[in-house]
Amino acid sequence: MGFSLGKYLKENNINLVGYYSKSEHSSKEASTFTNTKQYVKLENLVQDSDVILITTQDSQIKTVWDNLISFPINNKIICHLSGAKSSEIFSNINQYGAYGYSIHPILAISDKYNSYKNISKAFITIEGDKKYINYLKNIFCQ
Repeated sequence: MGFSLGKYLKENNINLVGYYSKSEHSSKEASTFTNTKQYVKLENLVQDSDVILITTQDSQIKTVWDNLISFPINNKIICHLSGAKSSEIFSNINQYGAYGYSIHPILAISDKYNSYKNISKAFITIEGDKKYINYLKNIFCQ
């Protein structure tokens, strides 16, 4: 989902700084595809970002969250794309001054290089803190 969503955001003039992944090959491939920066340290991506999209498998979201809280995330918008988990997976997010969301496009991603073309046609649910719901809606309702 990260490839396609990133390309969709770039195509719709949403600022996307880049990608971090445990697999440097994966983050390099995604950053090349979207003409963005490859991050080799999660800390640098967090520092450069206002919104962080977690596009891992559902089973890895909590692990990524546990890593994120070791960095300053005050006023950051943290989102995951799981259709099965809510924003509550970001335990104690208020304690860190951040805002959590679950964003789920109802769309099959069959081709990471072309599925972005269909995101604008997808039904998208957004759940989480009320503060930035409208901001996120505007990003996805292009």
